[in-house]
Amino acid sequence: MKRIGFPGLGLEFNINPTAITIFGLDIQWYGVILSLGIVLAFLLFYRNATKKELIDIDTIYNITLLIVPISIVGARFVYVATKWDYYKNKTFFDMINLRAGGIAIYGAIIFGLATVLIYNKIKKTSSLAMLDALAPAVMLGQIIGRWGNFVNAEVYGNETSAIWGMSINGANP
Repeated sequence: MKRIGFPGLGLEFNINPTAITIFGLDIQWYGVILSLGIVLAFLLFYRNATKKELIDIDTIYNITLLIVPISIVGARFVYVATKWDYYKNKTFFDMINLRAGGIAIYGAIIFGLATVLIYNKIKKTSSLAMLDALAPAVMLGQIIGRWGNFVNAEVYGNETSAIWGMSINGANP
């Protein structure tokens, strides 16, 4: 159970990071929220691509089916690379085990961008049009994903005496 508070506002929440358990497998709120972010980002990308950039539907589906898994791999790869002192003596399974936590959004963005550029180079289509359609979707996914960090009681700033200051498990960050 995570305890998140806003002492200046007189608010405190106890949040269970597990949303549901299915057949003994805990499904975490973080994963649910990130999945929601991916789905809503796709819907915004689809709308922008079809209405504004006039990208054909097959291309939208194809690039999405490439970007999503490659970005997840990129997010994990960069996380493991930045924590190499911890992972260097671990098994390959430990390095790819997303359920143990650890992804880096900038890895997802770098690998996703590379995927778009390579895909469009091969298909001889406009990377700029696709990036114009994708940019707001990536931002939306990032905004929603940050709520997953909130539920996990992670990724917060320095201690502050401001009224909106946040505490994690009873201690100010």
